[in-house]
Amino acid sequence: TTSCAIRFVRLQREKDARGESFVFLLNDIPIFARGANWIPGDNFLPRMDAAHYEKEVGLARDAGMNMLRVWGGGIYEDDCFYTLCDRFGILVWQDFMFSCAEYPDHLDDFREKCRQEAIVSVRRLRNHPCIALWCGNNENNLGFASWWNRGQNPEFFGNKLYMVDLPRVVFENAPTVPYWVSSPYSGQEHPNSPNSGDRHSWEVWSEQKPISAYLADY
Repeated sequence: TTSCAIRFVRLQREKDARGESFVFLLNDIPIFARGANWIPGDNFLPRMDAAHYEKEVGLARDAGMNMLRVWGGGIYEDDCFYTLCDRFGILVWQDFMFSCAEYPDHLDDFREKCRQEAIVSVRRLRNHPCIALWCGNNENNLGFASWWNRGQNPEFFGNKLYMVDLPRVVFENAPTVPYWVSSPYSGQEHPNSPNSGDRHSWEVWSEQKPISAYLADY
């Protein structure tokens, strides 16, 4: 049998009363992205066989999720994961594998190795209709602004990758897929701004706020 899917995904960012929208359009229809972070399904990666992948991705589908974010502190997942997302109608927010650290992109050799890894990864996944977005990193631009005293937009420490190399790789190899610099990221204000871009909300688990605090993000 042959599987075929036709879809167009666009990230809509428009000025609104609160700041700027951040909405996925699927075939020009806005969707409410409901999902979760996907971290490696097992600390021992070889134990994640096809049956385990089908069970876990199936649970996401049965819970009503329509998007999974492959977290940048994990791995580029097995082909089985993306094939299941294709089949179950689950979109994938795909991080590049940079997370919670500064990276020595002032070294030309390191930067080129990262670029080549990105090319291989994008080309491997670009024919999966589930891929809805490529994201440069997990929390590194937040780290520049809040943890490492690098300012909002430093030239190096990984930012050459996120601002220059990775978007170019996506544009040249999967031009119909949106690229986003980091998660969280606003593009205008503080990276974790509630008014634009995407946001990481830690207040419930790290500050023991009630679950109702999540409603402040809507």
